[in-house]
Amino acid sequence: GYSAALIADGRLALMKNQDVTGIGALASCPFDWKVGGEYRLTIEAAGARIIIKSAGKTLIDFTDKENPWLFGQIGASVRDTSCCYFKDFAISPL
Repeated sequence: GYSAALIADGRLALMKNQDVTGIGALASCPFDWKVGGEYRLTIEAAGARIIIKSAGKTLIDFTDKENPWLFGQIGASVRDTSCCYFKDFAISPL
């Protein structure tokens, strides 16, 4: 599946679980995040196209042309020893 990730060096990334090769970044952009900060992200998925927005601004608009995940589920997670608090988590149709 796919995930939005706050990664090192102040970046936001669209990640993909590549099955055999593990999780890798499909696209990334500058995103000035800080530990303890609060951020609202909107993620839209339609077919192979995924859009990530913050404050109404499109940050990542990516179409997966290489073996896209076209169905599945949605969830939230952290990696390694990270900690995260999710608030106002909502799922709605486009």
